[in-house]
Amino acid sequence: MFPSQPTGITPQARNLVVPLLVVVGMVAVGIAITGETAFRQAGIATPSLMHYLDKGAFGSTAALWGLQSALIVLVGLLGALRRHQI
Repeated sequence: MFPSQPTGITPQARNLVVPLLVVVGMVAVGIAITGETAFRQAGIATPSLMHYLDKGAFGSTAALWGLQSALIVLVGLLGALRRHQI
């Protein structure tokens, strides 16, 4: 009924939590980076949180960076789990 579990990797919460935290962190960093670029072009010296959330930052770019970073971390984490059985 269920597919067989891959051998060598024990299901643990960190296998999900670590990549999830990486996504959240990188999306926040991506919004800050893309927002700063847009604010410099618009001449806004001190942007507020609402500037970031309104139209200044590029959320799709930040989400893409977050997903790519999480996939890289996940591949590294699973590789380390296979090699060292941690």
